[in-house]
Amino acid sequence: MEKLNTLKQFETKEKFGRNVKLFLHFVRHGEKANTGELSEIGLQHSKEFGKKLEEKDAIKGYTSIHPRVKKTVETIIQATKTENKKHIRTRTELSHTILASDFSKSKFFKKVDQKIKQVYLLPKQEQKKALEKVEEEYQKEWLAYGENKPDEYTASPLEVARNISQLINFYTKMPEKLRNGSRVDLIMGTHEFIIAAMIKYLLRKKEKDRILKGDELFSRIKRVDYLDDVNLIISTDKEGRKSIKVLFRGEEYELDNEALTNLLKDS
Repeated sequence: MEKLNTLKQFETKEKFGRNVKLFLHFVRHGEKANTGELSEIGLQHSKEFGKKLEEKDAIKGYTSIHPRVKKTVETIIQATKTENKKHIRTRTELSHTILASDFSKSKFFKKVDQKIKQVYLLPKQEQKKALEKVEEEYQKEWLAYGENKPDEYTASPLEVARNISQLINFYTKMPEKLRNGSRVDLIMGTHEFIIAAMIKYLLRKKEKDRILKGDELFSRIKRVDYLDDVNLIISTDKEGRKSIKVLFRGEEYELDNEALTNLLKDS
């Protein structure tokens, strides 16, 4: 009986984790209106994002608790060719709530909010370019704080990176639990600051004879735009061996495994 149980366990194990591809998309929400909700353009671009995704065996969404992020993820998933659409769930690690313990008292985010409100007072034709400039400034300013908090109520970039590292660590192990040959999309809807911290602390890019990472890497990117997608492709071969490729804006990056390990130790 013991040998039979062992054989069954082996056979079950052999059905999972081989020739699997998991596409883990960390996506910023679509364009927002001056009300804070997803704009009509944001809605349309989210649909286009979904239509561009190849058909998979299944697609599932995880999202920030913020309504515009939820709407972005819902719209992306509904627009995909994939028929097996799983329920969407919220995750704290993707939510704006990890950026500040109290937004009403956060000096940094009050300042950001004020700058954005000023942009929406400009003539319509000037708003897009002005907003891009403001976003580039405040993302760069926040990342420069590193391990320090901008103020008592605002999280440091390093704190946010530690949170996202736990999420990445969890989902990079998921292919082991998927049936052999599976191809699955996970849409992780979130905010620009969370993706910015991820890029600075967890990604690297080979360039000729050197490696770009940290502030130098982010200075090349400049800012996280609406619907920017950091796509981690976690693959296993026929023996179950895992590899990870990162795509961002059509270019290949690497997940910095040493940085990930260190962030997990400090979490």
